[in-house]
Amino acid sequence: NGRGDPSLLARAAAFIDAK
Repeated sequence: NGRGDPSLLARAAAFIDAK
């Protein structure tokens, strides 16, 4: 895909939250 992948968003959110 490449139209706002929820997986990427979720991974980014988790990564930021993990910080």
